[in-house]
Amino acid sequence: MRNMRRLNKTLSVMLMHLFATIAGLSVYAATNYIKVYARDSARAKKASLTFFIFLIPLSLIIRPVYASPPWLAVGFYAKYNVKLANFQPIVSLENPHAPEFSYYGRGGNGSFLWKVEKIENNVALIKVNFSIVGFDFSKIETPRVELSRSFHILVDINSRLVLNTTGADSLYFPYWIPIGTKEGEEFFIGYQKLENTWLIGKIYLCGMDIDTGFKNFHGNDILVLMTYNMTKVFKGVLPIFDGFYDRESGLLIALSDTEQLSLKFLNIWITAPLGPVGGMVLDRFGIEPVNNTVDNNLSIMPSISISSIVMPPEVEVEKEFELDLTLFNNGTVNTGGIRVLLSSLSGKFITLSNREVLVENISPLETREVKWRLALQSEGECRLRLSILKENITLLQKELIIKGKYSKFGGVELLMIILTILILVLTSLIALLKRRKKRDV
Repeated sequence: MRNMRRLNKTLSVMLMHLFATIAGLSVYAATNYIKVYARDSARAKKASLTFFIFLIPLSLIIRPVYASPPWLAVGFYAKYNVKLANFQPIVSLENPHAPEFSYYGRGGNGSFLWKVEKIENNVALIKVNFSIVGFDFSKIETPRVELSRSFHILVDINSRLVLNTTGADSLYFPYWIPIGTKEGEEFFIGYQKLENTWLIGKIYLCGMDIDTGFKNFHGNDILVLMTYNMTKVFKGVLPIFDGFYDRESGLLIALSDTEQLSLKFLNIWITAPLGPVGGMVLDRFGIEPVNNTVDNNLSIMPSISISSIVMPPEVEVEKEFELDLTLFNNGTVNTGGIRVLLSSLSGKFITLSNREVLVENISPLETREVKWRLALQSEGECRLRLSILKENITLLQKELIIKGKYSKFGGVELLMIILTILILVLTSLIALLKRRKKRDV
């Protein structure tokens, strides 16, 4: 009898391990299936439903390692005030250690909001709204700059993995931590291409009070997640952050330094050092109908970057050449109606194709190539401005410099060649005439 009980117990343990293995493989397959179809949002949703429905019976048997917080439901939102932040739209990350920025906004004030619009089988569709107004002091006449963006992400509410990412650039949703997290625990946060940063963090006790405006959180009730680059490579300012979480609920109540989602999906590097008057602090949270929006004045704007520009550094005047531009959709939705405009800042040039090009559609994580056929009309430096617009809103601007020069056989050299040819022709004619005269004699 005892042997039979031991056998049953052994079989039960083996079955549990078997179910755990199947569940893990299914989650892996589901995640990768969604990644393959992430370029089409409708197919991505269908893919997620197909695989995660399969996991329903397994979820009744196997308890996940990290359960989602009980307050997380459809309609839940958390809104944060952003004060005295710096923000830099990234034009290109071709060299992650030397990124190209569109401009440097300072002293920015605004808001950041995330809201759960749908939950299907442990996968949440979360909408993120971001808006900020600051100053670009490199502009003398109109230094005021403003950004408003909105995008969607898919989040596994148990593991907090953002499903819009891949294994090579994974990211975990940083706006809550599991309830019951203790001091000393470590978390893997994910990857940011800026500075090739692999973020890892460790939990500490805060020890200081944080007043969010609607509630004063005591230091003993706050956990701090301090992050760093696990590769320990430092070549510039790293996109790290410190997150301050309510111990009871696990919700993020304040953030210092880099906001991760806007950097990942909008190519906007926002840093908000936490202090008495600055930082990113929880303003309010709650649940409201999905059809309504807490901040409904934000338009959904794409996340577009320039992955490459190919052009010659020097060209001959009045000789045709090509300028090739490659756009990359770093966002989570299909993007259409992008206007790419080429204009002159100094120097003269003519376009043998349209100066303005309309890009109809770029799927997430895909690229589109734009080409111009040009010719410079004058010698010297020609400065061009490349502008990328959506609904008359400038997403990116970049200046290009091309040097024009005359051919080596231009000017005096060309005149000498022409004279030489004329002399040879005349000499040949004279010799021919002399031969004819001799024959006539």
